[in-house]
Amino acid sequence: MMLAHQKPGQRLKAWRMVCKLIAITAAVLTWVLAAHAASSEKVLYAFQDIPDGAGPTSSLISDNAGKLYGTTSSGGAYGYGTVFKLSPGVRPLEGDCPV
Repeated sequence: MMLAHQKPGQRLKAWRMVCKLIAITAAVLTWVLAAHAASSEKVLYAFQDIPDGAGPTSSLISDNAGKLYGTTSSGGAYGYGTVFKLSPGVRPLEGDCPV
């Protein structure tokens, strides 16, 4: 912050500091935005309601083989939800219950 009693040399130093802070802030924001853009999510499976469930609600758990397990809140054969398993490299067949 510049005060009225500061000398011109002090004002210049203050402006340089402000410019450096702006440049650092811009660099950090650019890095954060680039990192965010580089990350992505991928849909592993789209639930069809019957017979495989709808509305996955639980946190996923995994086993040592990399399989993911979870539950849905509705759908399935009786409409009360399902328990599902997703295996790495295996694409569930359309209309097939994942477990």
